[in-house]
Amino acid sequence: MKLALIITGAPHDSQAAASAWHAAKAALKAGHQVVRVFLHGEGVRLAGPLPVSQDPASNWHQKWSDLILAHDIPATACVGSALRRGLVDEREAARYDRTANILDGWTLGGLGDWVEAEYEADRLMHFQSDR
Repeated sequence: MKLALIITGAPHDSQAAASAWHAAKAALKAGHQVVRVFLHGEGVRLAGPLPVSQDPASNWHQKWSDLILAHDIPATACVGSALRRGLVDEREAARYDRTANILDGWTLGGLGDWVEAEYEADRLMHFQSDR
């Protein structure tokens, strides 16, 4: 089965990142494919600078980056949402005279990337804020 995941909840204000990570990990273990992870709204913070965490087990930023790289999962943060929150890749950093701060494995892209994933996937999973 092919899955596409969209995360709209902030990584440290909701369970969205954790729940999505566990779902992706279980799906991959069961032999399914994750065709894309897409971050939108507050979810883009997951692709941003690592927060200081006293508990490595709750560092969802690093866990997601590791999972994406280990399984070669296409992972996109919505460029509009990212720019509004100060997250930039190399291209946008040059454009706005800033330093790139997006984590390894993530790219910036548009909603077209999510639409493509919707067509490719058999199932869509949305992880949002608990509120």
